Amino acid sequence: MGYTLGQAAKAVGKSRTTIHNAVKNGKISAEKTVHGHWSIEPAELHRVYPPAVHQNSTDSKNSTPHNTPINNEASLLEARLAAAEEKMRLQDDLIEDLRAQRDKWEQHATGAQRLLEGQRSAEPRRLTWAERLSGKLAGTGGN
Repeated sequence: MGYTLGQAAKAVGKSRTTIHNAVKNGKISAEKTVHGHWSIEPAELHRVYPPAVHQNSTDSKNSTPHNTPINNEASLLEARLAAAEEKMRLQDDLIEDLRAQRDKWEQHATGAQRLLEGQRSAEPRRLTWAERLSGKLAGTGGN
């Protein structure tokens, strides 16, 4: 489940426009949903922008434990790992599709080869030059 532009902007502490421009310029990969909204995978977002550190406005000591630099780094690494695993899954799917296409083309090629071999066996044998020459001599009647 991906972030919307607004959620992505909030997650990294950037403006919605900054995130939108990054998507439009190809810096961040994103997809349009069926409703026409952008969907950005967290791993893809955090590949480019680190997660924002949110602190209470009253006292920095009251910040939640999940916003510590170590936990933010762990979150970033988890996001990168998830992105790498997704990329590997997509590559495995692509390999499987390519293998299926290869097998299909091999079947077509084998069928075409059999068809050509059948046509070759049905063709009359070509005469050698000696056979053609002797046939001409025999056909002239000895003149």
